[in-house]
Amino acid sequence: ISLEIIATIVSHVQSRPDLLNLSLVCKPFQNAVHAPLYNTLLMHVPSRKAALLCDTLLSSPALATCVDALTIQVRTPGAPFLDPDGQWNTGRKDGTMTPTSPWPSFAKVLAKMSNLRYLTVLGAGSHSWILGGCSFQLEQLSLDMDWDEGLVEFIETQKKVKDLTVWEYEPEREQTEEDKDMNSDEDEPEQPPPPRLLRLQTSSLCALQTLECATAEAAADIVPGRSVFRLKTSLVCDELKDRLVEWKLLADRLSKNAVFLRSLDLGGSFDDEEEDMWKLERDVLGELVKRSEKERRAIQYLGGLVLPVNGTRRLKFYAFLMRFPNLATIEFDIGSWEPDPTSSFAALRALANELNLYVKSISRVVFLRDGLRSGLVHGGVAGRWREDVEGLDYLWREV
Repeated sequence: ISLEIIATIVSHVQSRPDLLNLSLVCKPFQNAVHAPLYNTLLMHVPSRKAALLCDTLLSSPALATCVDALTIQVRTPGAPFLDPDGQWNTGRKDGTMTPTSPWPSFAKVLAKMSNLRYLTVLGAGSHSWILGGCSFQLEQLSLDMDWDEGLVEFIETQKKVKDLTVWEYEPEREQTEEDKDMNSDEDEPEQPPPPRLLRLQTSSLCALQTLECATAEAAADIVPGRSVFRLKTSLVCDELKDRLVEWKLLADRLSKNAVFLRSLDLGGSFDDEEEDMWKLERDVLGELVKRSEKERRAIQYLGGLVLPVNGTRRLKFYAFLMRFPNLATIEFDIGSWEPDPTSSFAALRALANELNLYVKSISRVVFLRDGLRSGLVHGGVAGRWREDVEGLDYLWREV
């Protein structure tokens, strides 16, 4: 059989068990299935399967170069984890735990993955040193690990990253004992040492377009000078006055962005009274409305907003939205609405119709309640609202 026919056969096989069976047919089939079989890998830590996979990749460096996307997830007992289908699971663990630390093996494997483009590391703590010997240039990077010198140095080497997710961000760290010894002067009285600043150089991440981070502080530090047109972040302070300060800082830094925002998701989990939430929302939307007409025309998605229950406030809310002529998708939190509108399609459709009376450009609405999303999309032959269930968590990335 020619290599072209073998490649065609392999391209029609989707499941990993079938690919493994196909690799047993003959040597040409074995070579052909390497790329699709090792293209996307998920490793749970600690697990015996991950250890065996590392051994395989280290013993066959050619296989490591086939890896295009890698997820490494540290699992703790009872915590949910990503399964191979990309879904969160709470079932039993993947294999038995390994008695030795897997991190040295991960460091060696990563160093051999020269063609890696997509990397996700979840719950790795202070193990950023595993990224030190890597030669790959990523396009997408998602990190849930300590923000330390090693991680900052690694990120600054990635010139092609277009999509960055950062869950842990602490740019100010207390000095270690070693730092204190190096900076000490015996003739001077002991004073509290200044914190170390761990911020990215302005010349780094020059290709960045999409940024997701857990805090507005991280967004405020990373956005300026870069071409970020999709941003998802959160205001995390408990007090309203502190959240207003958070937003003011972020708004100021957004003005230093090299391009206009197309998508902004500004969330947070709060139990405030509607009046306080309206003060914050009015400040956020008011600041955006002050921007130039070109900036307002660029915005196509707004998320993390709270839909006011009070009719007068809701009309003022719609008045703000009317200032964004190309706004196509919006996400509302309706957690304070009683009775629950998400229990009835007719109720959601009524809210969507009310919104559409004032903001004609809206074609998709997402209602958020207790962490669950319900979506409506407008259009089709009948030109009516219909249920929308596809990818509601990631709509902000699609504009």
